[in-house]
Amino acid sequence: MQGWRGSMEDAHIAEPDIGDGNMLFGVFDGHGGPEVAKFVENHFVKNLINCDAYKRKDYKLALENTFLKMDRLLLTEKGKQELRGYMQDEVRDQEYLRQVESNAGCTATVALVTPMEIYCANAGDSRTVMCERGNMVELSKDHKPDLPNERSRIIKSGGTVVEGRVNGALSLSRAIGDFDFK
Repeated sequence: MQGWRGSMEDAHIAEPDIGDGNMLFGVFDGHGGPEVAKFVENHFVKNLINCDAYKRKDYKLALENTFLKMDRLLLTEKGKQELRGYMQDEVRDQEYLRQVESNAGCTATVALVTPMEIYCANAGDSRTVMCERGNMVELSKDHKPDLPNERSRIIKSGGTVVEGRVNGALSLSRAIGDFDFK
C-alpha cells in the first residue's frame, strides 16, 4: 500500500517455488527513493540460491549472507549504474543523473519457507508475523535506534541517536543501502 508519499518506493518478492521446493516472500520498504528496494527485489533470490550456505541448507546463514551481499552489490560500479537507471523515473536531468549516487535505502523482511521450517530475516522496522491457531506470532524483531542494543551499537560505531533517530535523521537502525549512515 502506498502511504503518504507521492510515489511508491516499495518492492516485494512472492515466489512459491525458488527452484527447489522452497518458497520465498519478501517486502522491501524503500525510503529516500525506490531504487534500492527495486534492486533488492531483482537480485535477492538469485544471490540467495547461489549462496554456498544455502546450498548446504544452512538457511539462517544464507539469509544473513544475502542481506550483506545486497549492500556489497550496491557499492559496485555496476550496482550504482543500475540504481541510476531506476532513478531515471524520478530525475529527468541526465547530466545530473550520471554524476549523482543514490542515498536511498530500504528495510527488508524476508520469509524463507521450506517443507519443514520457516526462516525469517529482517533489517529495519518492517515486520513479519504469522497466524498460528488464531494467534499472532512475531517472526521478526524491529531494529529501532532507541532500543538499548541498537543504541549501543550505533554509538560504538561513532553515530548518535537523537530523538529516536540515527544521527537525528533515520528512524530505523538497520537497512539495506543508506550508506551515509554506515
